[in-house]
Amino acid sequence: MNQHHSNQQHRQSGPRRYSIAIVDGAIAYESPFPGEAYILLIWNALYIPSMDINLVPPFIMRAGGVIVNDTPKINCVEPTVDDHCISFPNHDLKIPMQLWGIFSYFHSRIPTAEEIEGCDKTFITPYSTAWNPRCESFESRRRLNNIMESEPDEYTDDYESIDTTIDNTFEADSTAIEGCPRSLPMPIF
Repeated sequence: MNQHHSNQQHRQSGPRRYSIAIVDGAIAYESPFPGEAYILLIWNALYIPSMDINLVPPFIMRAGGVIVNDTPKINCVEPTVDDHCISFPNHDLKIPMQLWGIFSYFHSRIPTAEEIEGCDKTFITPYSTAWNPRCESFESRRRLNNIMESEPDEYTDDYESIDTTIDNTFEADSTAIEGCPRSLPMPIF
């Protein structure tokens, strides 16, 4: 993948421009419960070689169908194993999160070649060719959902058409999240 994200950072001495590579990659998560490794596939990640950690917005994980319960257990009235946890509906996998100060995280590492070949794989982000975090379809979908929730009587007999409207709005901007399959290059970060 040969994409880059350009941004402008403002400082007192003036703006500084920088370019960050956007890559597809994989990280390994070692489950303490069954004691096996899983390969988490990530599309459109910002690749910053100097960083020792992986930052993944919960928003984009949720857009990919991952269940992200990011409320720390200390903030739950009756915590369960599903709290402060990332769950994958298509796998029997739950990743319990930990806290580093106020930041939620889980341990990951670079997978070995053997793990890439032999371990179960799952997507932690949507399987897509591009993602535009500034896409207006996210806001349009939120607005339509809010209308349905605030005025449910108007839509009681028409949920299917509202769902279709939401889906069409979301798909109208194909730069939001494209669902186009492609080959699986594996730059490891």
